[in-house]
Amino acid sequence: VRVCLLRTAPVLSNDGGLLARMLPPFRLGLGTRLGDGKQWMSWVHIEDYAAMVLRLLRDDQMHGPYNMAAPNPVTNAEFTATLAAALHRPAVFVAPAALLKLAMGESASLLLEGQRALPRKMEAAHQRFAFPTLAEAVRDVIVDAALVSTATAEHLRVFSARREEVGVEDYLALLELNPRRPLYQGRYEVDGPRPCAAASICARPLAMTG
Repeated sequence: VRVCLLRTAPVLSNDGGLLARMLPPFRLGLGTRLGDGKQWMSWVHIEDYAAMVLRLLRDDQMHGPYNMAAPNPVTNAEFTATLAAALHRPAVFVAPAALLKLAMGESASLLLEGQRALPRKMEAAHQRFAFPTLAEAVRDVIVDAALVSTATAEHLRVFSARREEVGVEDYLALLELNPRRPLYQGRYEVDGPRPCAAASICARPLAMTG
C-alpha cells in the first residue's frame, strides 16, 4: 500500500484560508508585522497545491512525506510588505513579541518562530510551480481573482499549459474542494496510480496530522 504524508503550508486562495483572515485589516491599511518579522513563513498557491496532490495520486513512484509548499518561503516582514504592496496600502504597524506573548501565551510561538519548509522531494521529482514567488501568487489571488472566478472551463483549458496537462475537469473539481477538509492537511492511503476524477480523489483520510 502506497502512503503519502502531506505537510501542508498555509494555502493562498481567494476562497478562505490564510488570506481570508489577513485581507480585511490589510485593505484598511492596518497590515501588521509580527515581532521582528524575521521568522520564516512557508506558503503555497492553491493551484500549485492542487497540481501536487494530483501528482501524488497518479505517480506510483512517489510515497512518504512531502512538504506541500512553494519553493520560495519568505520572512514575515517580506510577506507583510508583499501583501500590502499588492493592495496598494501601507503596512507600518508592528505587533511587539512581548505583547503577543502576553496576549496569547505559549501559542504566540506559532506566530513568532515560523517554519521554513521547502518542497525538496517535489523539486527532485521535477514538479513545476506556476507560482514560485509570493508576489506572483498574491497578484493572482487578489488582482486576478475576478477573472479566474468568472472563467468558463474552456477558458481555463487555455489559461496555462500546466492546467491543460492536469485536465480541466480534474482541475475544476479540485478547486471546488473546501480547503478546510482533511484533503488539505491529512494523511492518505492512495488506491493506485491510475488517473481518476478529482471529485472522488482516489484517496481516503487515515489520520489527521494537524
